[in-house]
Amino acid sequence: MAWLRCCRQLTQIIALRRLLHLAACPASAPFTARLCVQMGFTCLRKLNRTLRIPVDEDPRPDGPVQLSWEEFLQGWERITSVGFPVERTAEEAWPHFRGWRINYEAAAYKLASGLDAVPARWSGPRRHAWSPFEPRQLANRTPEHPDGQPATPDTRPR
Repeated sequence: MAWLRCCRQLTQIIALRRLLHLAACPASAPFTARLCVQMGFTCLRKLNRTLRIPVDEDPRPDGPVQLSWEEFLQGWERITSVGFPVERTAEEAWPHFRGWRINYEAAAYKLASGLDAVPARWSGPRRHAWSPFEPRQLANRTPEHPDGQPATPDTRPR
């Protein structure tokens, strides 16, 4: 089960960064972002197929996703609060983000639910009633600020 958590978490990290990059700044998103996301959802679909869990192999980009607009907006606000450069508004980026997410969301959610993976934001429902774990924001500790300071556009790692 640890391999699934790792695979799902890696896909979520890639998805958050790459999908938001593709959705928010298509002109500056590297071509590798598209390839990385495609490898992730292809892997998840193959895992589902291997476990005989049915999943749509070719979902429409305008189809429904379980992630809500409000959840997307929370992620959007999180990345823009630290100075992530955007070329689109959240409203313009949402259909593009949703169009990418639909490729892996159902596959990841079905695997996570079937194996009772640890609940996390944006990772789908579980059979138990636990609330999702909130992400930790690590302190940016430097010699100048040994107690740490929150990441801002000027302090985030490059």
